[in-house]
Amino acid sequence: MTLFALVLFESFPGVSLPADQLGGTGLRQAGSPLLSIPLVGTHLSAFLFGGDRAPPPPAPPSGSR
Repeated sequence: MTLFALVLFESFPGVSLPADQLGGTGLRQAGSPLLSIPLVGTHLSAFLFGGDRAPPPPAPPSGSR
């Protein structure tokens, strides 16, 4: 169980650090459980992500419809 928890913890920065759609999705998935914590969730999310909520997903390329 400890190794599994370490793998999950260590893989999160590898997914969320690149500035692409997968990274934005990972950050939103991490922010949603934080926001669901009563009383302190919004404060924890603002502290960890530097704002009210995780950033919006990036805009699609201009050539797609």
